[in-house]
Amino acid sequence: MPAIRCIIYDVGGTLLRPAPTVEQIAAFVREAAGHDVAHERLAAAMPDLRHFLSLHDQPFGSLWASAHKLEHAWQSYYATALRAAGVEAAWEELLAAGARIDAWYMHPDRWEVFADVVPVLEEAHRRGLQQGIISDWGPDLLPLLHQLDLTRRLDFVIASAVTGYAKPSAEIFRHALARAQLPPEQCLYVGDTYVQDVLGARAAGLHPVLIDREGHAPPLDCDVVRSLDELFTLLGG
Repeated sequence: MPAIRCIIYDVGGTLLRPAPTVEQIAAFVREAAGHDVAHERLAAAMPDLRHFLSLHDQPFGSLWASAHKLEHAWQSYYATALRAAGVEAAWEELLAAGARIDAWYMHPDRWEVFADVVPVLEEAHRRGLQQGIISDWGPDLLPLLHQLDLTRRLDFVIASAVTGYAKPSAEIFRHALARAQLPPEQCLYVGDTYVQDVLGARAAGLHPVLIDREGHAPPLDCDVVRSLDELFTLLGG
């Protein structure tokens, strides 16, 4: 591996994971939208997230590249769950409730930073490495990371809905390379999906690493780590 001068991270599943339980979501729906729904029914009614979002991602990659499409998709996701859970209300009212849930989710208390994140950001900074973000996310990503106190060790944050390009498009990786002012072979990219993260980074010339926190990945043609601190082993200790 050529000398790496920059580590670039995905966010969801790599640095953060959502913290709220279905009970908390149901309680918020009761308080903020006035819809009384049992959390057991809401849990059973939640659509499969990947499948639901893929239906909105037509053509492929357009969903995460558009703040407007993302906003509508998340509102529709929660509205669909509420309707399936038996909430009797007009669709527009359910969409409004979905908008409230979506906005509620962007509070920093609704996200958990993985335990290895801050130590790795600090160690990479100590080693003099640049660090940045490339994430399929809405325009609220930078404020969220700032409120979680992660931006002080980051040199740039690239969100798909801001650039207008989503992974695995090479264009979003080129935005990061322009910010880093480095050639792609000097940048390592770590994320938790094979197609968007590994194939996207590789196509743009970066060195890809898959983070498989649960140990479920099959044998793959890329470096795989279980935690972020293993990146330093890949970099030579």
